[in-house]
Amino acid sequence: MSFEYENQEHYLNFARKILKTNGLFIAKIDPFLAPVCKDLYQFSIRYEKTLNRLHFRLPYDVFTFYLRDVFSIDEFKELVRVFRQHRIDLNEIVNEVNPDFDYYERLYEVFYKPSDVSKLIQLQDESLDSTGFTESFKEMCEQQEYQKGLYFLYNRKSELIYIGKSTQNLGARVVTSSIERKGAYFASFAFPATKSDVHVYELYYISKLKPEHNAEGKEKDELTINLPELEESAMINIWKKES
Repeated sequence: MSFEYENQEHYLNFARKILKTNGLFIAKIDPFLAPVCKDLYQFSIRYEKTLNRLHFRLPYDVFTFYLRDVFSIDEFKELVRVFRQHRIDLNEIVNEVNPDFDYYERLYEVFYKPSDVSKLIQLQDESLDSTGFTESFKEMCEQQEYQKGLYFLYNRKSELIYIGKSTQNLGARVVTSSIERKGAYFASFAFPATKSDVHVYELYYISKLKPEHNAEGKEKDELTINLPELEESAMINIWKKES
């Protein structure tokens, strides 16, 4: 059931509260948050009956669902980018402008409802033409379903290009991140003891290792503190063959 918002401002404040709870500085993100909340709220209200008839959850509900797993500016900006495009895509289907129902079904499955890792892998595999995930990568991601931790993505030269995290579903997050991050060919994992440790260690390793595709926390100077090193798993091939 959709959460009942009194008005557009109520919805925006609800989104702000989620991000503030996650430790984000609202003044920095509000210029991005306010417009996307306005857009999603107005679209959801305008097309609520049509979306319900098509069995789509309302975009403003789905956006706040995903906000709960956003703990950095990078993650927030990526989510805003995805949902801006998503709103454009949904506008086509509600107005019947060349709707591709197979595409929207995949969009719904991947972004619009929680999905177990095996289903997510299947959907991603089906959308990748001849390229698919290796069995070892699938197995590792399924083992990390609903677990917390860090993941490390490497290019074909085994150079670190991105560090990410999840406090709710590490397996699902690394599957989608492997698609999002162009040039990712290998993945590995590390498992801090607590969710708080996950947040600290992500920024620690970004600041220390400075991966190419991370932005937040990566400065030109050097880190002067040291934390106990986490045990990182062996690197796993992500793809069966090059795309």
